[in-house]
Formats: sequence, structure tokens, C-alpha cells
Amino acid sequence: MKQFIGLLLAVISIACGSETNKKTTEVPSGQKTEKEQPATVINTMEDGLFFGYTNEPGTVILLLDSDSIQQPKHIKNVLSAAGVVLHVAFTGTQKANDQDSGRQNYFNFSNSGGHRYEVEKATLPNDQTVVLCTDAFLKQHQALQFDSKTKGTLANDLRSKIERDKGRTIKRSAVIATVKEKVKIALVEFEMKGNQALVVLAAITPTKISYKDFPAEYDEMSTWGVDDGGDFGFEWFTISTIFENKGSFEMVTDWAGAEGTTVEYLKEENGKLVTVKKAYRYTAPL
Repeated sequence: MKQFIGLLLAVISIACGSETNKKTTEVPSGQKTEKEQPATVINTMEDGLFFGYTNEPGTVILLLDSDSIQQPKHIKNVLSAAGVVLHVAFTGTQKANDQDSGRQNYFNFSNSGGHRYEVEKATLPNDQTVVLCTDAFLKQHQALQFDSKTKGTLANDLRSKIERDKGRTIKRSAVIATVKEKVKIALVEFEMKGNQALVVLAAITPTKISYKDFPAEYDEMSTWGVDDGGDFGFEWFTISTIFENKGSFEMVTDWAGAEGTTVEYLKEENGKLVTVKKAYRYTAPL
């Protein structure tokens, strides 16, 4: 009898221990594990940076992914391509109509839906994604004026440094933005390795280079994007704005493709340009 009771207690103890372990590792219903969390978050008020597009005159903006914004009045600024801060006023939420083609460009602007902002005393380019932000964002980030005209290729010493960093031979390069001649933003394409293509975006300062890689498997029709003909298209990749934040540089890029535009907010982190926020603007021709 004593042996039976001892065995019964042991079984109960093991069962309880197993249940305890189960409770400490179980993920609550509806909660994602760390691996399942999205890599980028679109439009949270906490980061304070947002993307939009304008009407044809460039005087009114519709915000991308407006459904996730609960306090649209807090967005009070838009950044011009030269890094100048302009003021905007929230004027309400525009509803999409039955003529909406889903395109997020000025051709379909009057038919699209989204939070609507009027630009005060200025106009913006109507063919690029625009960058909006809150006052709180600007307290932490200094918008830098920069020259977005292509400034030729990289100097030989920089080419050698980048080739060593990436272990590949450079095919071509282009400086696509400069900040007071001290900071250069460049695109660099490398010679193929087998069928593996690589372009990098490089933020070059006097003390370091930070990279964002765009690797792809070569295809004569579509390598980096749909119908790109195997060409990255440096001329379609632009810098929308550049910030300085606690001594580090951050930027927003606008990359136009055959069917739409990819916009990314990047920041420097351990030699890399890391994506903080990313969105896609559908603009395919009808």
C-alpha cells in the first residue's frame, strides 16, 4: 500500500511539474512570438514619420495607410526634397469613390481615400513620395539640406575601400546626394558572381561607411523589380530627405519601379542602413 501511495504521489508531482513548465513557455492566445512579429511597422504615432503623395499641383497630400493613424492632426510638417521643413494643415479624411483605380498617384488623387493635408505657401513635386512628420519627431531629428544632383562617380580610394568591404569588384557607381561635401550617399553596382547581382546604397562620412544591400538573382526581364530588364536603374532611386539624430544619419529613399514605388526610412546601425519603416505606393499605368 505504501508503495502504491508513493508511486501515486510521484505521478502527481511529475504531472504538476509538466503543467508548470507548459505555462511558462506557452504563448497567450492571439499573441505572436518574436519571430512572427512584423519586420517593419507602418504608421505608428510613436515614430512620428509618415509617407504620402500629392495632387497634380503639389498643394494637397493624401497619407498612405491612413487607417492606422488615430491622431492625424498631430502631423504638421512635410519635408521638401532639399530638406526644408514646410507646414501642413490637416483638413479631414477623403473617402475613396467608385472610380478609385487603387493607384496612389496624382492621376487618381481625387478618387483615392486617406487623411488629407494642405501644404501652406508652397508646392511639392507630384511624382515622388512625400515625407511628413510630427513636431515631436523634429525635436529629435534635424532635417538636413542636401544636394540631390548626381555628383559623378566615387573616388578611387573610396572604391577600393568598398570593394574590400564587400569582397567584390565595382562595375559602376554614382553619388546621388551630398550634405555639405562631408557626407555622400552613393549607389554602387558590383560585377556579377555567377548569376548573383548586387547593388548597395552607401552612406559615406569622413569616419565610416554604412551599407544597405540589394542582392538579387539576375534575370534579363526582372532582377530587382518587375520588368526592370536586369538594370537596377540608378536614375529611379532618389533620396527624399536626410536627418541627423544624435550624431548619426538617417534618410528616406524613394525607389520607382514599373508598377510602383518603394519608400523606406533608414537609419545607421553598426555599419548597416537598417529599415525602420517601409511602404509601397502602387502607381502602375492603366
